[in-house]
Amino acid sequence: MNVTSTTDPEGFQLLLEETGENTGVFTGNFTFNLEYTDPVEETIKVWFRDKVYVTYFDVMTKAGLNATIQAVAVIVAHTGSIRWTKDPEYGVTELAVIEVTDPDLDTSTLHPDVVEGGQTYSKPIDPGKIYVWSSVEPDKYYTLTVIETNKTTGVFVGYVKFSTKESKAGDVPTLKVKPACSLKAIYFDAVDEEGSPRKIVARAWMRSHTGEISLDRETYPPGRKTASGLRPTEGAWVIITLKDLDLNIEPEGQDYVPKELVKAKIVRDGGVVHEENIGHLFKEYVNLTAIQVNVTEVEVNQTETEQVNVTTAEIVGGVFKAKWRIPSLAQRGDILEIVYFDQSDDTGKLQAKTVKARIMSHTGRIEVSPSTVPVYGNLTVRVYDEDWNLDPEVAETIPTDTSTGVWGGVDVFSYTPDLKSVMGMARVELRETGPNTGIFEANLTVGVDWLYADAGQVKPGYILKLVYNDDLDVSGGQARPEAYVQIQATTGKVKLDRKTYPLNGEILISVEDPDLNLHPKLKEKITAETQRLFIKTTDHPQPLYLTAEEVEPDSGIFQAKVTLNRDINASYRSGIFVCYIDEATAEGETDVPITAKAWVEQYTATLTFNKPVYAVDEREAQLTLIDPDANKNPDLIDYVDVVVKSSRDLAGRRVTLLETEPNSGRFEGTVRFTDEPRWIQGFLAVESYDRITAEYVDYDADPSHIANWTEGKPTILKVTAKAKIVPKIGLPVVLSPPRILNQKGKPVVEAKTGELLLIQAELKNTWKISLPVVCIFQVKNAAGEKVYMSWVKSRVEAEKSQTLGLSWAPEEPGTYIIEVYVWKSFEEPEPLSAPALLALKVLPSQEYG
Repeated sequence: MNVTSTTDPEGFQLLLEETGENTGVFTGNFTFNLEYTDPVEETIKVWFRDKVYVTYFDVMTKAGLNATIQAVAVIVAHTGSIRWTKDPEYGVTELAVIEVTDPDLDTSTLHPDVVEGGQTYSKPIDPGKIYVWSSVEPDKYYTLTVIETNKTTGVFVGYVKFSTKESKAGDVPTLKVKPACSLKAIYFDAVDEEGSPRKIVARAWMRSHTGEISLDRETYPPGRKTASGLRPTEGAWVIITLKDLDLNIEPEGQDYVPKELVKAKIVRDGGVVHEENIGHLFKEYVNLTAIQVNVTEVEVNQTETEQVNVTTAEIVGGVFKAKWRIPSLAQRGDILEIVYFDQSDDTGKLQAKTVKARIMSHTGRIEVSPSTVPVYGNLTVRVYDEDWNLDPEVAETIPTDTSTGVWGGVDVFSYTPDLKSVMGMARVELRETGPNTGIFEANLTVGVDWLYADAGQVKPGYILKLVYNDDLDVSGGQARPEAYVQIQATTGKVKLDRKTYPLNGEILISVEDPDLNLHPKLKEKITAETQRLFIKTTDHPQPLYLTAEEVEPDSGIFQAKVTLNRDINASYRSGIFVCYIDEATAEGETDVPITAKAWVEQYTATLTFNKPVYAVDEREAQLTLIDPDANKNPDLIDYVDVVVKSSRDLAGRRVTLLETEPNSGRFEGTVRFTDEPRWIQGFLAVESYDRITAEYVDYDADPSHIANWTEGKPTILKVTAKAKIVPKIGLPVVLSPPRILNQKGKPVVEAKTGELLLIQAELKNTWKISLPVVCIFQVKNAAGEKVYMSWVKSRVEAEKSQTLGLSWAPEEPGTYIIEVYVWKSFEEPEPLSAPALLALKVLPSQEYG
């Protein structure tokens, strides 16, 4: 195999090797060279636009003849290019990316090619290199290393860093720069498309920025001008913000501002009375995150050795802050000037930037909340004065001194109601509500902080005067603004939830006294140890001291519970006496007893069926027993037993009624009945037209209900309820049990005399035609006497329900039975439904709980 070129027609013989055993396929490799031919290196000398010939002399073709087979290729060259990959304007913290494109540099198809750099030249004289240059150092050209982006792209990438301090050679060189300086990237193409060397230049430049300077306030207070006082003689701290990206020198560290670049001045009447350089006080405000270049080398296979991935990020910095204090010589009316000497604005020129503020004093004021407060109540004192707001980054304190009347401080005085006698005085420390608010606050408890109730300095009716000693008001003088607080007391109250109680009843005692509400966010207590709340009975004349707990935080209402004959002994007609000792009243009196009274009663039970008549196929009836004496355990649900008999079943069945809820004294249960001829366990045997009777033995009945009862005799009384069993009927209207509603529309089972009630009944028409109805409401007392009757005429649509009702106000206490009947009309008094009834207990209005 002979290899030749236009430049070297002699060439050399190339040895080929078979690709495998018995394949008949042979391969070989050779390279091109612009200077020489070497058979040993298997390289052929060429020049641009040469033709390269590969000739094979086949000694025997298929036809049995000799043949010459030749392949031809042409040597070409390309003109390279170079560019900065982003906007040609760069910041000092950025990492610049240089991209060179030249297929002539792609000399290997096996791996990405590399053009080495890292040298420094005075001129770009070495062909094939990539140079970078800065106008800050015009006699230095730095070469950089570029790496092909893939095996055969002919596109190469390299990186350049910037610094304002120094330059540095390397694969990734660092150029020394300054704002607005020029930058060049140069590719010295060894052979362009014409076969000649060529320098290709890409230009860029460094950004410069116009700086900004600002203050945190428009006015600043001066220091104290009085000979003595609590405020310092120096004025407020000034927070100065300087923004200039040209000062962002170190991307990985905190930059500083040269001392002479910023100047502070105090100007009075057009003349400078104070001046100092303060640039050294500035520190870069932003915590910069350094640029990280992550280089990952991945060995894919033998022919592709590495892949370089570079991640760049732009750092936002150049924000500086300084904290400088107004000197003691500054006076009200002076002008503060801060000057920044920007070395290079966005046009590259020097510029002085000035910001101004006024030195100004303020008139303070004091206020208290609330204006009326009880002893041990909470009081908030506030002072508003920007002259104390000296450091905007700190919540400051108006301190106390050893005596009252010191300028800058706050005092409190306690006066008698006529403001003639001072009973106490103290100093108050106030804390700023937050940095830079200028509002100072103290939250205190009257009688505990400052002045003490135990020492007689604070009492109900006294007046507190608070004084702020303002050392410098808006006019430049001094002032003492005042605020007043009236100390109040409330006369406590004690009350019981009822006037009478059953033998085992639970007494709920309520004490209302806002004076005891010391902590608005907590539930507080009247403890038994204070001996301020107690109960006595006729059977237990010694005081039983109680603990009462506040029902809700900040309510001032305290409650305690006592169960008779568990916590304290009591009997029928025993008196109950509860006493609260009020520590201080609205009249200023102390340890005043406030009392409430009640007594123990026995109650006769009432037993009722929910209806007076049951159809034999209804199968069950509801029983209700009301007996407060049967409520043996106020914290638990109690039960009672009732015996229910019928004309057919004289032995009857025992039915257990359960209390509807703890401490209610209301018991309910169900009796089931059947007309089956055989006896069924748990069912009461009945027949049509039977009478059923429920019996309950009340062992603690009201003695007044027992004939010929005398003191010392048992108080046992049998209470009964009766109903009728009627044959099965097919009445068209289903009448639900009636309901009693109070004026708020809520169902009740107890009421008081004179209370206006609404009696309601729901009628359901089961037929498929509308029915005219008259709904009759009748009320009977415990003796069976009718005390009220009225009616409502209406029409109930087919298969619809309708609620009807009338109002009634009971005049006498006692137990009443509410009966409801539905007739066709008065002209045709035909029942359309079974009657319904409900028991209601009515208490005297003064006894109602």
